[in-house]
Amino acid sequence: MHRIPNVTNLSERVPSLSSINLTDENSFIALGAEGDIRLTRATDGQSLNLSNQVTSDDNPSILTLQSNESVVETGETIGSINFQAKGESSASDSVLVCAGIEAIAENDFTASSNATKFSFKLGSSGVAKMSLSSAGVLTATTFVGDLTGDVTGDVTGNADTATALETTRTIGGVSFNGTADINLPGVNTAGNQNTSGNADTATLAATATTITVADESSDISCNVLFTTGATGNLPPKSGTNLLFNSSNGKLTATTFVGAVMGDVTGDVTGNADTATALETTRTIGGVSFNGTADINLPGVNTAGNQNTSGNADTATLAATATALETTRTIGGVSFNGSADINLPGVNATGNQNTSGNAETATLATTATNVTVSDESSDISCNVLFTTGATGNLPPKSGTNLTFNSSNGKLTATTFAGALIGDVTGDVTGNADTATLATTATVTANNSANETVYPVFVDYPATGSQGLESDTGLTYNPSSGVLTSTTFVGALTGTASAATLAVAATNVNVADESSDTTCNVLFATGPTGNLPPKSGTNITFNSSTGILSVTGLDVSGPIKRHTLAVTSSQSITADAHADVTMNLAAANPGTTAVDITLPAASGTGHHFKFIVSVVNSTSAGYGYKFIGGSSGDKFHGIVNAHNGNTLDVDPHKVTDHSTISFNGGSKGGLIGDIIEFIDMTSGIYNVNGTTSTPYRVDSVHPAS
Repeated sequence: MHRIPNVTNLSERVPSLSSINLTDENSFIALGAEGDIRLTRATDGQSLNLSNQVTSDDNPSILTLQSNESVVETGETIGSINFQAKGESSASDSVLVCAGIEAIAENDFTASSNATKFSFKLGSSGVAKMSLSSAGVLTATTFVGDLTGDVTGDVTGNADTATALETTRTIGGVSFNGTADINLPGVNTAGNQNTSGNADTATLAATATTITVADESSDISCNVLFTTGATGNLPPKSGTNLLFNSSNGKLTATTFVGAVMGDVTGDVTGNADTATALETTRTIGGVSFNGTADINLPGVNTAGNQNTSGNADTATLAATATALETTRTIGGVSFNGSADINLPGVNATGNQNTSGNAETATLATTATNVTVSDESSDISCNVLFTTGATGNLPPKSGTNLTFNSSNGKLTATTFAGALIGDVTGDVTGNADTATLATTATVTANNSANETVYPVFVDYPATGSQGLESDTGLTYNPSSGVLTSTTFVGALTGTASAATLAVAATNVNVADESSDTTCNVLFATGPTGNLPPKSGTNITFNSSTGILSVTGLDVSGPIKRHTLAVTSSQSITADAHADVTMNLAAANPGTTAVDITLPAASGTGHHFKFIVSVVNSTSAGYGYKFIGGSSGDKFHGIVNAHNGNTLDVDPHKVTDHSTISFNGGSKGGLIGDIIEFIDMTSGIYNVNGTTSTPYRVDSVHPAS
C-alpha cells in the first residue's frame, strides 16, 4: 500500500491533481493515521463502499455531510444526496437530478435549537414530494392505501368533499348515490311507501311493555340497560361503568357485589386477588390467627402445653403395641393381636357361620343393585366409579379420590367445573386467602352474533348477592338488540319495529305552555282500542289557550268570557277577537290606557269594549283606541243615551285614526259600549252607545 504521509489536503501536495484513477481491483483510499477508514470500489464494479476497518465493538462506519456556514437560517439546506442519470441519451430533463434527500433547517439555528427536517425529492426533475419534520410528522402530496392510526389535520380528495357514495343505496325504493336530491313517493311526492305493520298510524309507545330485541354477538362494547327502580313506568338508562362484550359474553363493571356462582375466569382484583388477612379471625391451638403474621403454638414450636383431651399429651408411638385395646372377632374367632388365630373353613377344619348365599355365590357380573350401609366414621374412604356411564363394568377406585365419611369432605387432586355452595377446608393458590370478590374482569363482546344473557341481582340493589340471569332477557352483541317479554318505562330513540300499544290505558302527558301551534288528538269512536288521530283543521295555541277550528257546530249554549283591560296593551285576534273586554284601569285618574287594535285586514273579527271604571287623566283622555296600522280608518255611528246620534265618517278622522274617551263630557262613563268590526283592509266599522258625546281626535271633537 502506497502512503502519502502527513497529508491533510491532497491538492496542496499535488497541485496539478485533477483525478485519481485506481486501476487495481483491490485498490482503495485509506484515511487516518492507521488507514482505518477506507473508500473501496466494490467487486461488482458498480458500488463504492465506505468501511471502518476497526474490528472491536461499537466502531460503526459514519458518513457526515457538513456545512461550514457560520449562520444557518430557516429553509437553508444543510446537506443533500442527489440521484442523477447523467449518461441518459434523451438529454434535457432526463439528465437532471431525478431524486434526492435534503436536510433543511426548520428554523434559525441557535445554541439550544437545530430543528431540521428531511425533504424527499421524487419524480419529475426531483421535485420535493414528501418531508419528515423534527417532530416526527410525515407530510406528502398523496397517501395511497390504508392508513393505520390517527390522521391529524385536513384531508383532501373524496374523503374531505365526497360528492358520491362508493356504493349506490336505495332509500324508500329510490336509488340514491349522493350526487343529487331524491323524492320519496308518499313522503314529499305523490305515491305510497311500501310499508308493513302499522308504520303509518303508530304513535309513541309511551307505555309499551315489550320491544323487539335482536341477537347480537359481535359487538365488543355494548351498553347494558337498566332502570332506577324495580317496577313502574321508567326510562331505560345505561352507564359507562357497565359494559357487555357480546362476542365473548363477558360483563364488565367497576365493582361486583354479592356471591358469584359458577366459574370466574381471569384475574380478580381487590382482596380476592392478593388477600393478606382472613375476613374472620380463627383460633389455632388456642392462638388467634388472621393470616397477617406467623404464630407460635405452645407445646409445638415454643415452650408451653396444648390444651388437649384424651391421652394426646402422654401417648407414645404405637409402633410397639402388642395387643389391641379392644378385642375383635374375626370369622367367629376372638382376636386381640397378641397371637395368630385360625379360621374354621379358611385355614383350619370347620365351616364359617354365614347367612345368605355367601358360600355358593359367584361373581355378581350382572348385578344392578348393591346393598349400601351408612358410614359416618371412616375418615379415608375410597370412592367407587366405573370407566363408562353404562354397561356391565367392574367398580374401580383411585388413591387420588377419597371421601371422609366423618365430616363429609371429598378430596381430589383437581376439581373441574363450577362449584356451587361453600368450599370448606384447605385450597391452594389465591382461593386459599381470597375473600368475597367485589370486582371481576369482563372482556368486551361487540360483534358476536349470538344470544347472551344480561346478569342482574335480587332486591335490594346493593349488598352481597348472587348473580342471576333470565332466559326471557337476552342480548345479541352483533345487532345490539336487547330482547325481553316486557319493557316498562319510557324508550328514548326510534322504535323501528314497534307495533301498536294495544293494551295501553295511560300515556305520560307533559305540561306545554309555549307552543303556538299544537295538534289536538281525537279518536274515531268514544271507546275501544283505537289509534289517536289529529287534523290540520283543529289546532291549539298552548301559549294563549285558544282553540282554533275552521267551523263550530254547537248543539248547546256557548259560555262566553270577558277579559279585563287594566293598562295599555296591543289587542290580538287570537286572544281578544269576539270576546267582551272590560275597561277597568288599574290606576284611574293617573294613568292613560292606550288600546292598539290589530291592523284591519277584513277578517270580520269583533272587538267589543264596556267601561266599568271611569278613567279621567291630565292627558285629556282616559281610554284611547288606536288603529293597528297608520292608515286604518274608523267608520260608523254611535248612539248617545239621550237619543242623539253622532256620525263618525272619514272626513272627521285624521291619519291618527284614534277615538278617545275622557271619562266625562267626551265619553268613557260606566256602561258606555263601543265595538270595532274588522271590515276590510284599512277600515274598521264602529258602533255603540255612550252617555255623552266623545271625540274622534284632538282636532275634530265630536258634538
